[in-house]
Amino acid sequence: MMKKIEVVREQLLLEFKDTMDVLLQKLSAFDNDELNVVPKNDGWSAGQVGHHLLKSYSVIKTLNGNTVPTTRSPDEKINEIRETFQDFDIKMDSPTAVLPAEGTFEKEALIPSLQKRINHIEEVIQTKDLTVTCEDYAIPEYGKFTRLEWINFVIYHTQRHFHQLDRLVESFTGSHRKPYG
Repeated sequence: MMKKIEVVREQLLLEFKDTMDVLLQKLSAFDNDELNVVPKNDGWSAGQVGHHLLKSYSVIKTLNGNTVPTTRSPDEKINEIRETFQDFDIKMDSPTAVLPAEGTFEKEALIPSLQKRINHIEEVIQTKDLTVTCEDYAIPEYGKFTRLEWINFVIYHTQRHFHQLDRLVESFTGSHRKPYG
C-alpha cells in the first residue's frame, strides 16, 4: 500500500505542478489593462478569475487542519469531481466565500500571491498523509474530502477556469497578444 501511495503522490504532484504552471502562464500573458477588462457577457475579468482561484486556494487551511483516518477508499470521489468540473454544460455558481473582489488587480501582486498558496499546497502533497479525511470543511454536495480528493478538486477547478481565461484572450483583438501554452 505504501508504494502505491508514493506513486499516487508522484503523479499527483506532476499533475498539480503542470496545472499551476499553465495557470500562471495564462495569467502572465495578460497585461495589467487586459487583466481587468470585464467581458461583455458580464463574466469575470482575468484578474477576477485569478483572485477567485487565490481565494479558493485557501483550502490550504483545510489541508493542514484537523484530520481523521479515512474509512473508505481515499480516492473514492475523484472521478465525480473530475466529471463535474469537465462538464461545461453545467453552470456553476461560486460560493460567496470565494467570489472575487470588484475593482482592479495588479499582476505584480496577484501572481506572487497565487505562487505562495500554490507552494503551500505543493508542500502538503510532498509531506502529508494524503489518505486522511479533512474534518474542517465539507462541500455540501460532496461531503468531506480526503487530502487526495481536495488536491484533485483544486486541480480540476483550476483547469475549468482555463477555458474562461482562453475565452478572455480570444475577446482581445490585435496581434499584440503574447502566446502562451
